[in-house]
Amino acid sequence: MKRRDFARSPINSHPRRGVVLVLVLVIVTLLSYSVYSFTERTLLEYTAVHSSHDHIQRRELAASAVELSKVAIHDPQTTGLHSGPVRLPKFSERGCSAAVIRRFPERGKPALFGLQDESARLNVNALPLESSDRDHSRDRLLVLPGMTVKIADAILDWMDSDDEPSEFGAESSWYTSQNPPYRPRQSRFEHLRELLLVRGITSDLLFGEDQNANGLLDPNEDDGSVTMPPDDENGILNRGWSEFLTLVSREGVLDADGIVKINLNQQDLAELYDELLPLLGPEMARYIVAMRMVEAKWPDDPSPDKVPGQPERQQEKAKLNLQNQPEFGSDDTDLNEVRGGIVLSSRPPQRIRSLVHLFGGQLRITIDEEDQILKSPWSSDPGVLSRQLPVVDQLLTTTEMTAIEGRINVNQASETVLNSIPPLTPAAARAIWRQQPAPEETPAEYDSVAWLVTRGILAPSDLRQIAEYVTVKGDVQGGIALGWYSDAEAVAAVQFVLDCSGFRHRLLLHRDLQVISRNRCGVNHHR
Repeated sequence: MKRRDFARSPINSHPRRGVVLVLVLVIVTLLSYSVYSFTERTLLEYTAVHSSHDHIQRRELAASAVELSKVAIHDPQTTGLHSGPVRLPKFSERGCSAAVIRRFPERGKPALFGLQDESARLNVNALPLESSDRDHSRDRLLVLPGMTVKIADAILDWMDSDDEPSEFGAESSWYTSQNPPYRPRQSRFEHLRELLLVRGITSDLLFGEDQNANGLLDPNEDDGSVTMPPDDENGILNRGWSEFLTLVSREGVLDADGIVKINLNQQDLAELYDELLPLLGPEMARYIVAMRMVEAKWPDDPSPDKVPGQPERQQEKAKLNLQNQPEFGSDDTDLNEVRGGIVLSSRPPQRIRSLVHLFGGQLRITIDEEDQILKSPWSSDPGVLSRQLPVVDQLLTTTEMTAIEGRINVNQASETVLNSIPPLTPAAARAIWRQQPAPEETPAEYDSVAWLVTRGILAPSDLRQIAEYVTVKGDVQGGIALGWYSDAEAVAAVQFVLDCSGFRHRLLLHRDLQVISRNRCGVNHHR
């Protein structure tokens, strides 16, 4: 056999093959890395798109809760928002839920479902600014924790139209001396944060521990003095004055059918009588127009003889009322202006302060040319009040304005806000607060302020004193709308306020909040 001569074989052939192999391996590695990077980036983009899509869907679920709230303001029972989450099965193939809570709950506690009535707070913009009412408005502000006379007067000065400081207040001369200088609005506040421009008001007073005003107890708001802001580290969020104040509470004057209610204080008494007649009957229609002609009295009011000189003044006033009435056959009398035997004045001297004042009163007036005592067909008996007051509240109003502003919702207000109702005593305010209805269910008894009498908290005479300051429901309400998937923990949250006092609903506030967990919202307690 012939022997092969390996010594003569080319010595560079094997290294060349090795270099090619290395190059192939490098190329394969680079391609693999590129494919891996592309795949990873694609997966990340897919995850981001999927997460963004989920977040958009959750926000839309929360937006659905805002829309449902427009219905719930007028008819809470139809939506179920007041009792817990609402399932929206047609929204997606995944289980979807939406809810409205009044506020974020404390850690480990269930959510308080339903809408928060802005009328449960003291409306700064509704405080009267006339000089005769300044002390009254100041006293209402002084119920707030940490409020001083100087700050209260400065708030009122900020809103009034003149540039003269009140007793302890501040006007342009003080604000223009600051660095940088600025001027007071001299008009009503446009947003709550504007209060921080008023002399003496700090963010600690206005927002307490909730400096970012997101309604959540963030870690830096529950760690004592470790980080700003300082807090008491008790696991409870102190929201400062923002807990008690609002700028937008009001009640509309539309009835259930969207028709403007009858204004008892309109000038044309003949027209008023004709409008009331088919609704309330001839006796009540006559009594109401008579109340506009002469001053009414209530037998359960404090006796006037306890006030020196009061009986004489009452008699003189009664005579004056009778003298001011037009007479039959006078040149100024138009037979078309006689209703129920009463000659009606074109300039009625009296106003009806509240619907509560329609109950239990009596007055002295000329009827069919005879001086008579006319009594209200409705007594001030608690049972009558409880039955009739919700009915007339659906039909009548005492204002010519498009809305009644600033009345306090006694069904929801805190004890602090209740103490701002003049002339309610602290004991009565506490009793009202303790007997308020449960948030998840409001019995029919609480459909009017008559429950303050039926529950024995106030006498009818006491209710008349506060009636023009209180209500049981406002038409500006809000809360935190939530949206989430049943198979995920993330929840989209939207803070909102709706004004449904007019013909068209207005969204006064719509603020996206951070995504939080279902447990943090308190909705995991409802399955």
